[in-house]
Amino acid sequence: MPQEGDAAVPASRASTPDERPHSQPSLPITAIVDARQSRAVERSAAGLHKRGLVSLKGLDDRESVARFTAQIMTVQRQRSDGPDGLTSLTHPAQFGSRSTERIASSGLAPRTAGSALVHPPGLLLLACLRAPAQGGHVRLVDGKKLYIYMTQRCPAAAAVFSAASAGFFGGSGGVTAPAFCRRGDGRVSLRLAPDSAVRWCAEAKTHLPQLQDALARNEITVKLQAGEGLLVDNLRWASGRTTSVGPYQFMRALGFPHDNRPTGVLPTQPAPGGTA
Repeated sequence: MPQEGDAAVPASRASTPDERPHSQPSLPITAIVDARQSRAVERSAAGLHKRGLVSLKGLDDRESVARFTAQIMTVQRQRSDGPDGLTSLTHPAQFGSRSTERIASSGLAPRTAGSALVHPPGLLLLACLRAPAQGGHVRLVDGKKLYIYMTQRCPAAAAVFSAASAGFFGGSGGVTAPAFCRRGDGRVSLRLAPDSAVRWCAEAKTHLPQLQDALARNEITVKLQAGEGLLVDNLRWASGRTTSVGPYQFMRALGFPHDNRPTGVLPTQPAPGGTA
């Protein structure tokens, strides 16, 4: 099964499993949708429309995760998917072995899934079947807050990262695209990738510290326990995870909403300097 940790948090921003939650604000949970209830899809759609993120419970095993996933999205298949369209994310390889209880797994910097695709998936579902003994908090950055923060605090950098040629995402089959893409429907789509998976243009490189600082200032964290999950608008929210200790198991699904509901964010002000 796939393992995580190949995109470690930069040493300058790394923290121990228990350290980051004290220095980063946590996600304010106002409502939790029970995936087992009859109105779960309706309530999830309302939550996505309101803030682009839904907190879930009732995802107790792979079957329940697959069932809810099929109700909410058309899965975009990944190489590592199982027949049900889910990817099992575990660490370490010998899941459940007592000798591995103190093995640490490196964190994942916030990114949007499928950043190297022309049309990245609109939804990401992350469910926890087993939480690590320590750490493993989900790291989240709201693209709407990030976009507004940058246009207000560093408009020149926001303009550069809104340019169509801001960065090249992926390998030989990747795509040239902006970090903030202003679409024809008036929405802004977020596209972020780890440093190793994007090549920024020369001008964007000079403003990269401002983008990294804005990401750090707008990051929040949430700890998922077994049976809990997050349904995320992947074109609005960047997600990652803090370092962790001990075995864990998460299930992940990527796809597009059945109801063709628009994803991304409606900005409160136009993109600075030209169109993306």
